[in-house]
Amino acid sequence: MFTKLYVHNFRAVGPAPVELELRPLTVLVGENGCGKSSVLESLALTAQSGVEDTNRNELVLSGSRFEYAVDSALRGESRFREIYFLKDVARPLAVELEMAVDESVMRTVGWSEAAPPSSLEEVVTHWPPKRLSYRWTRKGVGDYSEWNHAVWIDNSSLISTMIKYTKVSRGGANMEGHFTLGNQSVPVLLRGERVLSDDLFRAGHLATYAKDERELADELERVGDAFKAALEGVLPLSPLRGYGLMHTDVGPDVEFVGLHAENTIRMLSSVQRKSRPEFRRLEAWAERFGLPTALPGWAGDNRLKIAFVDPVTKGPMELCDAASGSKQCLVLAAQLLLTKPGSTLLLEEPENNLHPRFEKLLPELFAESIASGHQILASTHSEVLIAALGNAVRKGLLRPDQVAIWHLTRDAEGIHPHEVRVSDKGYLDGWIESFSKVEQELFDEWAEGLPEVGDETGRGHARAGTSVGGTKRKRRE
Repeated sequence: MFTKLYVHNFRAVGPAPVELELRPLTVLVGENGCGKSSVLESLALTAQSGVEDTNRNELVLSGSRFEYAVDSALRGESRFREIYFLKDVARPLAVELEMAVDESVMRTVGWSEAAPPSSLEEVVTHWPPKRLSYRWTRKGVGDYSEWNHAVWIDNSSLISTMIKYTKVSRGGANMEGHFTLGNQSVPVLLRGERVLSDDLFRAGHLATYAKDERELADELERVGDAFKAALEGVLPLSPLRGYGLMHTDVGPDVEFVGLHAENTIRMLSSVQRKSRPEFRRLEAWAERFGLPTALPGWAGDNRLKIAFVDPVTKGPMELCDAASGSKQCLVLAAQLLLTKPGSTLLLEEPENNLHPRFEKLLPELFAESIASGHQILASTHSEVLIAALGNAVRKGLLRPDQVAIWHLTRDAEGIHPHEVRVSDKGYLDGWIESFSKVEQELFDEWAEGLPEVGDETGRGHARAGTSVGGTKRKRRE
């Protein structure tokens, strides 16, 4: 599970870096334009650039996890301007991820709890470690880019690197690199212009190091594998989603519903997936969301479909005929219940098209997903969802330490987060500031329209700030 996300100079995130503590359920709230999407996309871009198109250097701006339209005519650093704060590629754009070292990570890297590998004894202060951290930093330098990478075990540095190009005559370039591993620092020639570069996390280029340093490099390779496995499980769901984007033709098995929910029907129609216990839970949720007896499968020829019984007429229907909110809920349930345990699910505006009755159910669905081993990072504008989170804690479906609510505001320096804490009784330590502002404005507008006591209709009311029988309203300072 990721425990911290640090972002610097990415889209709406400016020179004041954002650093968020992440929990099993982390919810971002705030006004439109406050940077919620930027925070989610920084993690999606990191995952995509680290695990997709691994033969390609540089950031991967278009893939299954993150899409950013780039003019095909743009070359060099111009391709990356849109993802930088103020479109300034000379700023250091950075993302850092911290992950908890749990049993799954220990198995991935081949560590045991007994004692640290000898090559790590001088690096770690206790064993087993609690946290692994990885930061990549990129900035444009002329027509080229400069990259820096750093890895920590708890608070101890395992590696730090610098890779940059410098121009030479006749339009060529020289590459310079500096690599610090453990206590040894050497200049090296390596390629590191991508997230989780193999050159950084593989020991081959360190053959000239002393024996003990090569052993340390072997541990670095294992740490790289742990981050790659974690990033492969980052699965975003865009707010731009719906039935019109779904594939209904037969296709290969898929692991998640897709960035725009395009793989939902294929995912639900998998014979293997339908045989698993979690599919029974999905069917129960589909009924709660207005799709009773939902049956995905083959529709003949090269077509897939999802049929269900209309809860009102009791007649047979297909998913294309369902209410838009029910279709949205089916997408959410498929993503939250059927994806691989250990995945980190990014949800933008899960409340899309939902009536408050369905919004109220979402924290319960989140709790079931978390119990099955998922981590959720969501953004929302829903007051109902936030209030229902408190109810989920009060009912014992979620613990307070499993929930983080971050209210984001934005100014010229970038994004500023404020945590709204939830007590063990489900109470928030303050209502969402941007929600309260609108609620106060609505109340004031409503109060202004009330007739005053003693007007000619005989139906007047005392306005806010007056005593009964008063004829004038005392305006607030």
